[in-house]
Order: sequence, then structure tokens, then C-alpha cells
Amino acid sequence: MRSTQIRLSATALREADAITRHLRQEAGSSVERRFALELERTLDLLTTSPDIGRMTSRTHIHVLMLSRFPYHVIYRIVGPNELIVLRIRHAHRRPLTWL
Repeated sequence: MRSTQIRLSATALREADAITRHLRQEAGSSVERRFALELERTLDLLTTSPDIGRMTSRTHIHVLMLSRFPYHVIYRIVGPNELIVLRIRHAHRRPLTWL
């Protein structure tokens, strides 16, 4: 089985950074580290199972919820072995209104 290559958009990188900063300030560095590990675990899962996320009404766009934090990873499959993470958003925000 070939591994899927994952790229993070500039927006997704900024959002991940903002989330980790917020968690560090509000809940401490241990929660920040747990979030970073959970995000990494989720991205690793996508390398082997890119279709695991819920399909949306938008072409090739999927949403996958992190297991331990209320955040969605929104991504687009751009080729047979490549996807790009478009956004990382809190689950209480409407995920597709800002794509």
C-alpha cells in the first residue's frame, strides 16, 4: 500500500499554531502537547486511510474530527496519493461556510 502525502495549507498551519497557542495560554502546556500529538496522530492516519473522513457536498473535500479534541481537519484529496489540509477548525463553527 502506498502512503498518501499530506501538505498543510498556509491557513491550516496558521490555525494549528493559533490553536496550540490558545490551548497553552488557557489550559497549559500539557494540554497543548496532547493536542499536537492528537493532530499528528490524525494526520498519520490520513497517510494510510485518506478516505476515512466524511465526504462533504463539495467535490473531494472531507472532514475528519480529532478523537480527543473538538476540532475538524478539513482536507481535499488532490490526487491518488496526495491530499492537502485546508483548515483546522473548532467543531462548533460551521466548517464549510468559509472554504
